[in-house]
Amino acid sequence: MATTELKLPKGLSLRGNNSIQAKASVTIDGVERRPTKAFKFVEVKKVPSELTIAEAIAKASQWRSSTIEALTLGKDIKIETQKEYTLEQGVDYTYKQRWMGNKNPDTALTNAKILVRFFGGNVKLKDIDGEAILKFKDHRRDVDRVADATINRQLTCLTTICKTCFNDGYFSNDGKVPPKAHLSKEFENRVRYWTKEEEIRFEAECNKRGDTFKIVWEMVLISLRAGLRQYEIISLQARDVYDDTSNPDRPVMFITLAPEEVKSGKTRTVSVQGRARQVLLKRMVGLGPTERLFKDITKDALTHRFNTIRGKIGLGYDEQFTFHACRHTNLTRMSEMGIPPKAIMEWAGHQDLKTTMRYIHPSKHHVQNASTLMAQFDETVVENNSNQLTLVGN
Repeated sequence: MATTELKLPKGLSLRGNNSIQAKASVTIDGVERRPTKAFKFVEVKKVPSELTIAEAIAKASQWRSSTIEALTLGKDIKIETQKEYTLEQGVDYTYKQRWMGNKNPDTALTNAKILVRFFGGNVKLKDIDGEAILKFKDHRRDVDRVADATINRQLTCLTTICKTCFNDGYFSNDGKVPPKAHLSKEFENRVRYWTKEEEIRFEAECNKRGDTFKIVWEMVLISLRAGLRQYEIISLQARDVYDDTSNPDRPVMFITLAPEEVKSGKTRTVSVQGRARQVLLKRMVGLGPTERLFKDITKDALTHRFNTIRGKIGLGYDEQFTFHACRHTNLTRMSEMGIPPKAIMEWAGHQDLKTTMRYIHPSKHHVQNASTLMAQFDETVVENNSNQLTLVGN
């Protein structure tokens, strides 16, 4: 029987490493214990100690039944586990198992470092309980003045670490399960977009501080005009851009991002004109095909300098005034200019229109304009087949 066609008993699951995992879940006095054990199998037995898939299923079912019975009777059990990982070990393991292959693993590692700094690298993962998590949330919110959305990302990081280690037998040897990190309600998605005035002030402050800050403005400009993410701009190579001058009156610079350079894993092409094109032309001079256009700045340096300028223009308090808000601004402005949502979705490289719509925020001007348009109906005669209705304003 093909393993993909297996119908396993309750509490058993097929793992990708040719094993059947048994899970015995019991809750007593509100405390959940969920020990697991894996039973490896082979396609063809070569030695008596090896298990066929049928034998592995039978042993897994027997272990699950006896473990549930023992837990229900209050007996101590010992789970075969390789090691109870500390937080630091869990971060290293999760990086190798989950994050290393991501497009941008740095974000996860940044969140993990914050967790290690608060809880300590030597604390065992199983000892980070609900009370400890509450203290972390309170400290980040009340002392560090961090937004709930940011705290949620860090708690999600902790959950990923605990679950990854738990599933592979590195969490606890007594069946203790990872705690539930209750996320705070985020009343709104990121709604920040740049105004034209903020754009002008940001550029002026960068120019005052010389070349080390002018590069920050250049990268901001590319994001504002092309909607590129921060890491997409940092990794941009000379071969990714093509200058089309077939129309001398309106030359266009095309930017094509390869699948390995974008979040969706699919090739994406955008274009820029005007000042953004001039920036890229200047950056391309003397570069080889695989050299980065912004090779003289790192992500950390960009973040530091960006935050410096944010403070200098009086927006240091505004946590939503971020580099990523440039991307929101680009997509919002496209929407305000009447570009269809489907086209914006393609431009942004999103897989789902719902994602795109979270990036589009109507400005006060457009909200007011909508009410102006609606008010026109107060003076309009609406004809409806046989009836004629006149709407009269107050």
